[in-house]
Amino acid sequence: MEKIQWRHFETEDLLFVDKPDGIATHAPHPGLEGYIETWQEQLRHEGRLSGRPESEGRLSDRPEPGLWVCHRLDKTTSGAMVFAKTKEAANRLRLDFENRRVGKTYWFLTDRRSDQEELLMESEIRKEGSAFVSDPSSSSPNSKTRFARIKRSPFFELWAAYPESGKPHQIRLHARDLGLPILGDGLYGGSSFARLCLHAVELRVPGAPVWTCPAPRLFERLGVLKANEIVTALCAIDRRYRQFDFLRDPEMCLRLMEFEAPGLQMDLLGSQAWLQWFREADPTPRELERWALVSRILGRPLLIQKRWNRGEKSGPAPKWRDENYRDVWTARENGVTYEFRTDSGESHGLFLDQRANRTRVREISEGKSVLNLFAYTGGFGIAAALGGATSVTTVDLSKAAIEWSKRNFALNPEAGAGDNQEFFAADCFFFLERAAKRDRRWDLIVCDPPIFSRGERVFRLEKDLPLLVKLCRSVLAKNGTLFFSTHFEGWDYVDIEKILRKNFPSVKIERGQLERDVPQPPCTLKSFFLRF
Repeated sequence: MEKIQWRHFETEDLLFVDKPDGIATHAPHPGLEGYIETWQEQLRHEGRLSGRPESEGRLSDRPEPGLWVCHRLDKTTSGAMVFAKTKEAANRLRLDFENRRVGKTYWFLTDRRSDQEELLMESEIRKEGSAFVSDPSSSSPNSKTRFARIKRSPFFELWAAYPESGKPHQIRLHARDLGLPILGDGLYGGSSFARLCLHAVELRVPGAPVWTCPAPRLFERLGVLKANEIVTALCAIDRRYRQFDFLRDPEMCLRLMEFEAPGLQMDLLGSQAWLQWFREADPTPRELERWALVSRILGRPLLIQKRWNRGEKSGPAPKWRDENYRDVWTARENGVTYEFRTDSGESHGLFLDQRANRTRVREISEGKSVLNLFAYTGGFGIAAALGGATSVTTVDLSKAAIEWSKRNFALNPEAGAGDNQEFFAADCFFFLERAAKRDRRWDLIVCDPPIFSRGERVFRLEKDLPLLVKLCRSVLAKNGTLFFSTHFEGWDYVDIEKILRKNFPSVKIERGQLERDVPQPPCTLKSFFLRF
């Protein structure tokens, strides 16, 4: 299991965290984890907790230790939270919140204007049906928030909010009551935006250090808030930052944006960043200036790579790059070093959406012989070797890809070398047919084919998938596993499973996984571990 990288700080009995927007505090329904469930799973994996996460109001019913929720942030709000790690700490923390001994600071953006620099709102907040309402005229106010403006531009203002009580939606309701609805808060009159622009900056718990979670960078860059594409990119990057804390690791590989802005996919590759431009029109000079700002915020030089639609044009696709961008460099994914290049077509050398599957292959490879087909730069083979595979056979039609794979193996000497590795620049169908005739077998086969290729024969996935799986099965050892994946958009998971079961009725199918930086949708990767 991958070690969680979310920004956090711990005391003996408290866990302070930095929640990304878009993640609920608790699981919204079975099968989908909330923020606390993810932390609970990780800490239990480390042997530090047992039991299940629990919410406030049921502490006395809980027999086992775990994580307790003593306050909440809305799914759309980011920033500072604290969980209790013991029942005693949970009871103490709950009383601190109820007696208003916990200090809280929030920042929010609005596109409305106020002549005042400081404001105060008191009201009665109550629930009517399924909605929360605020009544400033009530004679029995139960909520109070102080506001202070931090900065303004011609179109936007940044405010700090200091709630002195903890009612649901309190800051959102009070901002609306003052005529300053929060940007992105459609529920309470805010203008449409890429996210709800409310962030918990600081949490002050008695007896613990102040927990500070810096606001998203766009909160302080009011001049870019009308550039929707850049705002979307910065929101996506901020979400990954709070999940992976990538600024602490200069060699990390991560998907920073997965089409949150249409036609754009962005990867962090250690010391440099790479933006895939799937749009028909080239970036304009103005757009290039704005992406240069994103590059400066990231602290990494940026390359923008135009991607042609298949068959649209021939010749190299254009690139736009920072003047300091290097052509060859290395970065690391889960401790594995890879070489990246700008001079080998439209791809940089590693498909980041396969990270979870590479991790799984590493976990199941010990003592097994592994065949990596359509291997590209060898990532799955290296994962298998590091997982203790007895041998790794790497096959790709491209001689350049095979040489790249060899260099990646050399960058990871702990993966082994010599007799336990084979490399073949060959058509994968031709290789499989010859291997079957020679009665060769592998315990684990990795097959990540292109949608279309022209080698010894023309291959089209939508026509040739059953044949490809049949050939793989012919060289699969008894009780072996075939990993198959594709980005073909004409099929979904169910379509592929129907094809597999129709042609191989006895097949046992387990779906592959994606990491948190690659949401599906929009990611089109479908992957399967198959046993026959």
